Amino acid sequence: MTELNQTINDVILVPNKAIHKEGDQAYIFGIEERNGPLGNDFYVRKTYIKILDSNETQSAVEGLWEEQQIIVDSSDPLQEGDKVRIH
Repeated sequence: MTELNQTINDVILVPNKAIHKEGDQAYIFGIEERNGPLGNDFYVRKTYIKILDSNETQSAVEGLWEEQQIIVDSSDPLQEGDKVRIH
């Protein structure tokens, strides 16, 4: 469900299947970790990105930080704020 994005030559690469479109804007679903009374919980966070370049499998993007966890695919539809499990 989650994958770390790659950084090559200071450019962040993400799989194209992790990128979603909303009109003219592109975004990914990332993971936000929150401390709770029973331990850490993980929530979906929508992050808008700028696509710099792409090929058939991956895109170079701005708007993410190195080693940010992103959701590549999910068996259920996702939206901002959903609680998720990390496998």
